Amino acid sequence: MKFLTVFAFACVATFVVLHSAYGSPLPEPVPDPSPDPSPAADPSPKAEPSADPEPVASPAADPGPSPNPGPAANPNPLPAASPLGSQGPQAAGGDANFVALSANAEPMVPAPGAPSLKMDDVQPETPAV
Repeated sequence: MKFLTVFAFACVATFVVLHSAYGSPLPEPVPDPSPDPSPAADPSPKAEPSADPEPVASPAADPGPSPNPGPAANPNPLPAASPLGSQGPQAAGGDANFVALSANAEPMVPAPGAPSLKMDDVQPETPAV
């Protein structure tokens, strides 16, 4: 119970210090300098409805374009998911920032089955001329 009291006191003290340093988290609303009690009048008069309006075509008469144009409309369908699992970093979610994790957690130790690196195989760096 003492820990909870100390934690609550620390939270309130932090809030007080930050509030005194940075002020209110939300800006104060600026009052409107000239409130207008009456709304503006509509300058354009409204037309009176006609006793004999022109006929309007019903929406059922013109069905418009077909909602399902057919299989030829999409020449490049998305590939089906592979039953074998992920084939690469883009197959899982399509996230461009996705990085595939290595099966080997220790980067300095070669993975099992990988050729071992020897210092003789590394070519020395040549100084730039």
